[in-house]
Amino acid sequence: MFDPYMSDTFIDGIDTCSITFGSGKLEGVFGKDKVQIGDGVSIDDQSLGLTTSQKVFDDSFDCIIGLAYPKMAAKFKQSGERHVPVFDSVIEQGLLASNVFAFSMAMRGELGSELTIGWIDETKYTGEIVWHDVVLQNFWSLALDKVTLSFSGGDKDEILMTICDKDGGKACLVTPDSGTSSMTFPSWAFHELEGALSATGANPKMPCPPSFELLTLT
Repeated sequence: MFDPYMSDTFIDGIDTCSITFGSGKLEGVFGKDKVQIGDGVSIDDQSLGLTTSQKVFDDSFDCIIGLAYPKMAAKFKQSGERHVPVFDSVIEQGLLASNVFAFSMAMRGELGSELTIGWIDETKYTGEIVWHDVVLQNFWSLALDKVTLSFSGGDKDEILMTICDKDGGKACLVTPDSGTSSMTFPSWAFHELEGALSATGANPKMPCPPSFELLTLT
């Protein structure tokens, strides 16, 4: 836990902040300090927020590191300029040989999720990495080619519905977000999905029946 009173380089009171997340809200003040990541990355004059009240954290949190694009960063209330996110400071100060970061996400509450900065741990995946362009640089939004829901009940899969299809004139984006375990999508897509699932006897607002295991989302 960071204690600003234990730091000789901390600069206090440069701004205040109020941030709303999908899971809650926090308020606090901004300061600046030297931030150390691991053994080899030392970031000078990094903006960081100190929480004064919050309804977000539990005992598993140490901090929140914003890794979205700079246009998503909080603004200074006086000037309207945005604070520089941690990874953008790393890039601007030339601290890494390779400007990459990567996540390995543990599933179902298991321990072992990991963020690597400056390299990709090849032991965490198999096959080749497939790179996609970021088409909306707020969060990390990627273009979806097509989303289909199919039913496996016979010799071959039967496509129940297609929600997004770039060739069909309804393009969609997907945004991987390491900050949430929730899956959200637009209301129009939910209504289409609701209708398709109702046709199978499933209720999308209730726990899935055993027959739902036969449905494949791709």
